Amino acid sequence: MIGRDHASLAALVTLGVGRMAGVGPSELLAITGCVAGASLLPDLDETGSSVARMAEPLSGIVAWLTGKLAGGHRQATHSLLAAGAAGLAVFLAGRVPLGDGAPLSVVPLAITYAITARALLPVGIRPGHALAVAIGASGAWAVWRYSGIAWCWWAVTAGVALHLVGDMITSRGVPLMWPSRWQLSLPVLGRTGGWQEHLVGLVLIAGVVALAWGPVGSIAFMHDIRI
Repeated sequence: MIGRDHASLAALVTLGVGRMAGVGPSELLAITGCVAGASLLPDLDETGSSVARMAEPLSGIVAWLTGKLAGGHRQATHSLLAAGAAGLAVFLAGRVPLGDGAPLSVVPLAITYAITARALLPVGIRPGHALAVAIGASGAWAVWRYSGIAWCWWAVTAGVALHLVGDMITSRGVPLMWPSRWQLSLPVLGRTGGWQEHLVGLVLIAGVVALAWGPVGSIAFMHDIRI
């Protein structure tokens, strides 16, 4: 899957599950932003990916290093081990004080929000990277300050796992049990970026808009004042 569709799939699943579970509008949108951003993280193993181009040149350097360490695109970062490691890292960060009472896990939360913000901003906006970072940092601080971020570790895990699902349904598949080289593929979408994916991508975006309308409306009309 391409980056936009990864984020759309992650947001759609989170919104759907959250609304069925009765999660409050503010908390649901906060979690959705984190899951959507985290769903792009596995593609930091490729310099040409959406997430690698979001804050160049720094993100490009990080992507190059990640690709080298992971053994290439769709290798270590596209596995259950990576999903578990990402969640564990954020969980442990939540036990480390950063200052002003905030846990270190506010940093990965800010990163996921910045990724989501950059994906939503128009491509040509200047300075888009700085604006996305500002939105990510202020959003993460506000969410931590007013509602807490104990859910951050599993939201990151879910985002990475949903990325695996998105790539699993393309023809190349993913090495789910890495370091095993076995590739799991259920190629209902065909090749990444093909016409089938573009059609599904439009449906995903429409679904996200439909499911997000209620929570956004509730906040806009002050039905939920926690955030």
